[in-house]
Amino acid sequence: MRRAAVIVTAAVAALVVGFGLGQFWLARDGGDGTAAPSELVSVTATLSPSVHVFGDPVDAKVDVLVDTREIDFGSVHLQPNFEPYEPLGPPRVERTEYGALGRVRFEYRLVCLREGCDAAEARGVSDFQTGRLRYRFKDRPSNAFEAFDWPLLEVASRVADADVEEIRWRADGSTLPPVSYRVAPLGAALVLLVVALGSAGAAALLARRLWWPGRAAKTGSENEVATRSALEQAFDAALQTSDTGDSPERRRALERVARELGERGYTELAREARELAWSPTASTSEEVASLAVRVGAGVGGREERKA
Repeated sequence: MRRAAVIVTAAVAALVVGFGLGQFWLARDGGDGTAAPSELVSVTATLSPSVHVFGDPVDAKVDVLVDTREIDFGSVHLQPNFEPYEPLGPPRVERTEYGALGRVRFEYRLVCLREGCDAAEARGVSDFQTGRLRYRFKDRPSNAFEAFDWPLLEVASRVADADVEEIRWRADGSTLPPVSYRVAPLGAALVLLVVALGSAGAAALLARRLWWPGRAAKTGSENEVATRSALEQAFDAALQTSDTGDSPERRRALERVARELGERGYTELAREARELAWSPTASTSEEVASLAVRVGAGVGGREERKA
């Protein structure tokens, strides 16, 4: 007797657990598991065209007939899955009531332009997943559902294998002529290198003149002084000294002038320069300039006689 009670208790427990799992599954799906009798809900799904080529749109339609006395007509909704096709926009929905009969039409415009939509061979087949219709009974607050299947959709290829084989390709990589150049790459590189080096040198010279103008001017003046004769440099030193007071620098410069004139053979002019250098009174710039003018004339005449 105790054994029979244990068996009955286990069977009842198994039924309760099974019922609870079924309710949990239905609750997760969003419905209470209530399936409408066939006379209360009717679903018809169609695809047009049934055969299409890759890239062309497809019209998917679902016609639903419900008994409005038992079913809330406004709660009828469709949740399809057209993967890998995609709707071009929201569906067009038409709701019409004929007394106790309600009709709902859902229309979708589908297209697929990615991998998985092309024909596998000369002709492929697309099979949409099972669709689901959701609604509510008027005397029940929870949702009910109705599953339906889509018809098969055949996808035809735009190009057959025979068409590909018959194509006469215009390009042939094996017969292309060798690459030619108007200017040899090595020669062009050398020319560009020379031009670049010349440009860099010109830029460096210009930068030197712009950034160190004083140095360039100083170098020029030094070259000019170097080209002047010793006699001219001696007169320059005598003229650059001051007239105020007795200037030892002027006396030494005039003595140098006298020595240079003596070496050139101008004895009278050399004597006059030495008198200016060592006279008791300091010589003036006018006296030195006068002597320089007469020395210039004398030198020019001597050089003409030598020529």
